[in-house]
Amino acid sequence: MSALAALTLGGCGLAGGNDEPAASGTPKPKQSTDSSSAPAAAFVKEGFVGSWSAHQNARVKIAELAAVDGMTRLTVEYTSLADRPIADVGKNDNAMSVQHFFRVLDPVQQLRYTPYEKIGSDIWDFYEEELWQPGVTYTLVAFLPPLEGSPQRVTVEGPGGIGEFAGVPVVQGKPQNYPSALPEERAEGWPRKGENVMVPVTTGEPDEEPVITKLVSQVETVVGRRETDSDRETVALRADVLFAFDKADLSRHAKGVLGDVIKETRERADPDKPPITITGHTDGVGTDRYNQTLSEDRADAVRDLLATELGSDYEYKTRGKGSTDPAEAEGGDDDAWARSQNRRVEISYTFKKDVAAEPEPEDEPETETKTLTVNPADAAPPASFHSLTHAKPAAEATFDQKYFFSGNQEHSWKLQVYPFYRDGAYLVARFRTTHQGDDLPGNNPFGTEGSFEFSAFEPKTGTIYPQVYNGQEKSYVDRVGSRLWPAALASGSTQYGYFYIPAPPEETTELTFNGGGFGLLEGIPIEK
Repeated sequence: MSALAALTLGGCGLAGGNDEPAASGTPKPKQSTDSSSAPAAAFVKEGFVGSWSAHQNARVKIAELAAVDGMTRLTVEYTSLADRPIADVGKNDNAMSVQHFFRVLDPVQQLRYTPYEKIGSDIWDFYEEELWQPGVTYTLVAFLPPLEGSPQRVTVEGPGGIGEFAGVPVVQGKPQNYPSALPEERAEGWPRKGENVMVPVTTGEPDEEPVITKLVSQVETVVGRRETDSDRETVALRADVLFAFDKADLSRHAKGVLGDVIKETRERADPDKPPITITGHTDGVGTDRYNQTLSEDRADAVRDLLATELGSDYEYKTRGKGSTDPAEAEGGDDDAWARSQNRRVEISYTFKKDVAAEPEPEDEPETETKTLTVNPADAAPPASFHSLTHAKPAAEATFDQKYFFSGNQEHSWKLQVYPFYRDGAYLVARFRTTHQGDDLPGNNPFGTEGSFEFSAFEPKTGTIYPQVYNGQEKSYVDRVGSRLWPAALASGSTQYGYFYIPAPPEETTELTFNGGGFGLLEGIPIEK
């Protein structure tokens, strides 16, 4: 067999896989789903892959996940669905780096595995025009550390708008002989549509330490932070769970969510040392005038609720500061998170004489966040593969967005949210977005490069379920969910996104989806 013949292979797959020829794509790929019409066991999804200006619509198939030679081997098949090569999707802006964009998640043991960087598929022998050609299936291989505890099923995380492949079986694999390079002489026009190309693989022992991270799950309350000094306390409330985006009317669940805050204020605030001061704050998006008015109106809304619940023994003062007094600096790597912290309403009061104040160490404000510890024996089983092929959205919302920092661009967004499903110790949130208007700027439209500040909460208790993250410093790059999202910038693009949150108690049957600018989407069911 010639070297070139060895690189042009037939497909192989997990049991139940779909080996139909790759689709040729559409004239102008914009509408993308997270799954093809293949049967669920095929572990096939379609979506935009890459990063912003260097992306293409593609089909991704998890062909195998195997324990072999003291490592875990991930085999992926990638097929471009475009009708022509996409400029800039090549080596430097690699659309399909299995080492960089794929992860394996054990939802029961709550571990995340990162591929070794120095072994696995190597694309550097390809010419630019040979990579990711329409209708050509490229088989890629990544090697990861051995999976602790020998799980039978895990979740594979794909790049961009591909999403998660839950329920992938871990099989006992056999050693494979892979080509280490492309042949020096290749036919003109190679590879051609319909061919399956085995990308050369660097094998051997990994040079680096295995990257296995313990995932961290946390829950939060409506109280974002608390600052205490000798005789005064300031409680910062998260505006995102009290108000719809850009609105000043309290949500219908606000009274219940603020129940503990109202009770605590009654017990701790001294009516003989007025006033209780309510201060509204916004993020830095929008004009100063608009943010000032919004912050004042939100402070007034919280004041009205406190006055109704606490009675006439207290005096109140309201004020708005717009975006002039941020709790977190905006414009950094995790801008969406910073903006969510800045959208707040603060309640400040003087203590009663019999209330003991405990100043925060080193003047650091206390954040009311609880880290959850889930025994793997108490976690739900791994989920089966989920597709949106026949799924219907549980809720939809729209969002008109303007950029003041990038040439006064305007976008009209549509968000579709699908039912949650349980995967081990987690809940998986799924959504699709479509935007119309100007093309997106070259970074995430919601402020963080390749991430978003979505979450869920239980409206009766006010418990907030933020995204799960790696057990390192908390930042957007460590979150479990879609990365480099959204991949496509063109107006009219529809693309899939997902994120993992801590699983609520078993008796919880629905949650509210906090879509940031899209507002609060209530009653999203949890699949049984």
